[in-house]
Amino acid sequence: MAGLVSVIIPVFNSENTIGETLDSVLAQTHTHWECLVIDDGSTDGTARVVHEYAASDDRIHYLQRPATAPKGANACRNIGFEKSKGTYINWLDGDDLMEADKLAHQLKLLKEITDLVYCPWGTFTNGQSPSRINKLKSYSTFEHLKAFLDALADARGYFPIHAYLMHRELVSLAGPWDESLLINQDGEFMSRVFVVSRAFRFTASTAVYYRKAETTTSAYTSEEKASAAIDTWRTITGRLRPFSKRYCEVMKLRLYKNLKRSYPHLIRKNRIFFSAQLLRYELKKSKLYRFFSNLKNN
Repeated sequence: MAGLVSVIIPVFNSENTIGETLDSVLAQTHTHWECLVIDDGSTDGTARVVHEYAASDDRIHYLQRPATAPKGANACRNIGFEKSKGTYINWLDGDDLMEADKLAHQLKLLKEITDLVYCPWGTFTNGQSPSRINKLKSYSTFEHLKAFLDALADARGYFPIHAYLMHRELVSLAGPWDESLLINQDGEFMSRVFVVSRAFRFTASTAVYYRKAETTTSAYTSEEKASAAIDTWRTITGRLRPFSKRYCEVMKLRLYKNLKRSYPHLIRKNRIFFSAQLLRYELKKSKLYRFFSNLKNN
């Protein structure tokens, strides 16, 4: 259906947040949308909350991940995409928010199927009003992937997935979400979207918000996840390196810093992948580096 936006939301035990997320969808000034909520096997009241919303607005649809599909948000996103009917796709998680004019402003910029549209973003926690992150270098329009990635390297390295709006055909060109991944699912999927995009269009007229956890914990809570992160970033950087070596090295350095204290054996095991980062670290430890650093500071 032309002009229809499909908002796709995977959920798992999201009873306390999904209502607020759906309220932000219902508030959209562009009203030609459908919202598919795909439950990953919740054991709380998520299904009840979504059913209540669906009963009051037939644009909202509750789906359950079949037992034959692998568990995880990526499988739910793929199911949602297969069931969706929209010309445009807006991914959204079950605890995040969009400003009311998000879809309306972004649709104005989507002219070609290979356009990727995005907007500013911010964060919030329970009981705290959302606030934008301002003045990122990536807050601009770019005609080439290299320029976009170079700017992204200086701007936290990413946009949250719901900051984007994309054409259905762009998703088809990029391929489905990888259901085998344990970590950085958004990054791997978007790296494929980036490669098949031909223009990166930005609007400052709206924003989205990412819900931060009450307590900050590392994403690398186990050696399995840390190892999976290295594998995923090896895939991402292999894909994006022809377009921006700088972006790849910046993101590898961030990963290296996050892992070197808790998982130094994984760094050693993947020393070829981290060769530039290890060289930089060893250089900083050297007497010659300290000598020149002291001269510079005196």
